[in-house]
Amino acid sequence: MGKIRHLFFVFVVFLLASNCFAEQISFQVVQHDKRFKEITDEVLSVEDELLTRFFEKGFIVTNSPAVISESKNQTDLLWSKGLGEAFEGSSDFFVQVNIYLEEIEESEIKKDVIINRVDWILANALNGETIESGSLKKVNNISNDIISKINNVIKA
Repeated sequence: MGKIRHLFFVFVVFLLASNCFAEQISFQVVQHDKRFKEITDEVLSVEDELLTRFFEKGFIVTNSPAVISESKNQTDLLWSKGLGEAFEGSSDFFVQVNIYLEEIEESEIKKDVIINRVDWILANALNGETIESGSLKKVNNISNDIISKINNVIKA
């Protein structure tokens, strides 16, 4: 009887352990605006919200440092680098979030930076295949919209 209990205990532990694995998602946030030499607080706020909310949803979350891109070529290079880092870090998914700031004259730069558009691309980190992409323009809560869209695709 003791052997059966022991085997049952091992089976239950194995069953529970196999269900404890979380999916890992890696983010890369890219700011598109040549006027700034550093990442703006608004962009960092979007990044922080994305990381926090996906962590709260049960994902293991990693990220590359937020960067500024001045061209499509540079953005493509950042994509390749971020995807490689996600693969090396054993992530399941890679998301590049491109944040475009509102273009205004340099003489009119205000304290408040306005996010004009956010594009995102979700890819399988193992094979680099794009799963879904999207774009959001002038919405009130960009982070919530991106989170729900990406989460719905991953959970589908």
